[in-house]
Amino acid sequence: MQSGRVKKRLEAPRVCAERSSDRHGRILVVGEVRKWQALGRELPNAPGMVFVEFQQVDLGILEMIHPKTILSPVLCSSFDCLDLAMRLADLGFAGQYRAMSTQLPDPWLIRREIDEICPDLDFDIVDLARATGQRLT
Repeated sequence: MQSGRVKKRLEAPRVCAERSSDRHGRILVVGEVRKWQALGRELPNAPGMVFVEFQQVDLGILEMIHPKTILSPVLCSSFDCLDLAMRLADLGFAGQYRAMSTQLPDPWLIRREIDEICPDLDFDIVDLARATGQRLT
């Protein structure tokens, strides 16, 4: 602590209360959660949604949450979808992984690269501009 700043520890993932029968329908959202919150963005408090930082994605988190789907940005300052895809493939994740973005020039290039590196991963890109008519800010 030479700089006088106290390093914040990563908090446990926020899991909304839900019935145990919903356990396998959870959505894991991986991103820069602390940064989003620092920017004043409210995270949805929906049953079944869990938000974690990229560094928290490990076998323990997958076993605890049992996500059916994992969502993340295609690109952010601390990781990209290829980083997460490789980690999920190494961990044996068998659900869906969807990376979200707006107006990528050629999403096929990213899909093809991830398919070559992680052939067993169910990966796709969701263009939010097309899906909602809105842009990420």
